[in-house]
Amino acid sequence: RICAVIDYVRQIAKSPNLKPWTGVEMIPGKKYHFTCDAENTCNFIRENAGPFFHSTSSCTMGAFKHSEDTNDPTTRRPGKPGVVSPTLEVFGSFGLRIADASVMPDVVNTYPYLTCMAIGHKGAHMAL
Repeated sequence: RICAVIDYVRQIAKSPNLKPWTGVEMIPGKKYHFTCDAENTCNFIRENAGPFFHSTSSCTMGAFKHSEDTNDPTTRRPGKPGVVSPTLEVFGSFGLRIADASVMPDVVNTYPYLTCMAIGHKGAHMAL
């Protein structure tokens, strides 16, 4: 089934409607001709398949300048300033907000789906 999905996605990427936005296929490339019974298809999948983890904490929310006040709720990690304000606005930009798992100062101990939904919901209300 996986090889059929890969073949289908490649067909979509080669469609005339997407031609203005696609370039040369980098991965898996011309080296692999995908048919569900081809040995090289199985080899490609074995070599490249793996778990996917949602990235978190890459644009953390926090104080732009470190506050010496340890009770300051905008300072989550002392000494490590954030990129995003508590209103999800990117410091140094106008009107740009980030509302996904990347704003979490620390990784949550559960699946991030509901946390991301809550961040997006709150971000939408703050943006309006």
